[in-house]
Amino acid sequence: MLLLSSHWVKGVVLILSGLAVVHPVDNILRPYLIGGRAKVSTLYVFFAVVGGIKAFGAVGLFVGPLTLAITVALFTFLREEKRAGTCGPQLLSRPETEALDPITSTHPNTLR
Repeated sequence: MLLLSSHWVKGVVLILSGLAVVHPVDNILRPYLIGGRAKVSTLYVFFAVVGGIKAFGAVGLFVGPLTLAITVALFTFLREEKRAGTCGPQLLSRPETEALDPITSTHPNTLR
């Protein structure tokens, strides 16, 4: 719009800054920050970077996406564990009545 409204210099500066700053950040730094293997939306990465910078300053540029990647990995792990049926409290291998009655139990750690 700047080029069409006869603000040629501002329009050219905006295009050059977009090519010099925005393009490298999106195409070069993003793969290093979040990694290509993580299937995370660009919008989530954007909010992770902005939130990281807001919370931690310049270090948040790395801490925000790192926190996002760890959170996504943990949720993926939990989802896979739940699908496999290994998530949740593990039950004892003893029958239910034996586990509740410490007097008749044959387990070595219970009282007689």
